[in-house]
Amino acid sequence: MNVTKVKNQMRMQEWAKLVEAREESGLSIKQWCKQNDLQEAQYYYYLRKLRLAACENLPVETSKDLQFALVPNPVRDISSVSSEQSNIKITFPSAIVEIGQEADEAQIRLTLEVLLRAQWCSWI
Repeated sequence: MNVTKVKNQMRMQEWAKLVEAREESGLSIKQWCKQNDLQEAQYYYYLRKLRLAACENLPVETSKDLQFALVPNPVRDISSVSSEQSNIKITFPSAIVEIGQEADEAQIRLTLEVLLRAQWCSWI
């Protein structure tokens, strides 16, 4: 095995322990870094590198593997929905997501969770 690769893996493990310790502490990043003599910028660097490594280890999907799923709309009384309610429109550089006024809370929550997972790697 490559020495550099082993060295990088050991660093990542150390950084993961730091991030986990901060999360378990319940402190804010600022408070935890101050208590542990670590610069916030260094903590965020570790976090960024860990997230980037996690994204690189995700399975790669080809366009033929992509699928669309219909988010179910449970039957409900839509007469209670005000006609004055507007749609939700979320715009990304490569896509626009619109949620109709008939969508219920569960559908909106599921849609936002999917968008969050899809955009997570691009926030790094």
